[in-house]
Amino acid sequence: VCWSPPFSIIEQSRSEDYRIASSDISGQIIISEPISASKRCQFSHVTSNVLNMKWFVWKDMSRDFLLSLHSGDCLILWNTENGEKIWAVGYTTPLFDLAIDPFNTSHVAFSSLGCNIALCTEISLNNTPPNTSRNVTICEDQTKSAKSVSTIQTLTYHNAYRDILFVVTVSQVHCFHTDLFAVLFSMNIEPNLISWLCCSSRDAVFAVQASGAVSLKVGAFAANDERADAQLTLEKLAAGEVQRQGTQQRAVGAALCPVTQSTVAVLFSSGRLVLWQLVRSF
Repeated sequence: VCWSPPFSIIEQSRSEDYRIASSDISGQIIISEPISASKRCQFSHVTSNVLNMKWFVWKDMSRDFLLSLHSGDCLILWNTENGEKIWAVGYTTPLFDLAIDPFNTSHVAFSSLGCNIALCTEISLNNTPPNTSRNVTICEDQTKSAKSVSTIQTLTYHNAYRDILFVVTVSQVHCFHTDLFAVLFSMNIEPNLISWLCCSSRDAVFAVQASGAVSLKVGAFAANDERADAQLTLEKLAAGEVQRQGTQQRAVGAALCPVTQSTVAVLFSSGRLVLWQLVRSF
């Protein structure tokens, strides 16, 4: 499920400006208006499943185009008004997930085999991008996974700083600079992470685990007086846990409020919704 970004505060206040894109197991993509619960458009790519999809913002158009990654390593740009396929490109590199740079929508990152990512910088509305990308190995594959899978669980751009990409594996998060092609730092994280939610107004991230626990991490810089080096990292500032009502209940999704940047909604497999609010302690 993917909500369209707003045009502006004034225009988004109208119910008809809301759009939501969703997909099912058959590969059908449905564009609907959530307020009226009405379907506007439906389309699909033959014999493929949707791995991930993102709204593609082009100039002042924020809800007219959808970028979707399909099984078979196929990337497609759709017109959401009529379901027309603007272009489609098949990559020779196996791809599993995608993230769009919030500061430059022509830059897209993909997770690939093992701990590898693929970077493409030529995504546009007018021209079909080439089927080549720059592949980067983020770290050594510690799990020795099969050759046909990715060990990257989450791929997310920082919403507050340019060219910063977070690559989350089973036990670590790697902060990668997409312009310098360098890993700025790596750190251990809590297990069973399901969401990595970056703030847009500050250097902070909310991490959500399958248990429903939420932690706030902020950027930290540590200098060493005795050595000519320094270390970048994320420091845990606050955390909260919720008591699960059964061993089978787990968190399946989470979202950060784009306005307050301090409220996190966590959805559990039972349908239960838990809201976390960051408050100041005195």
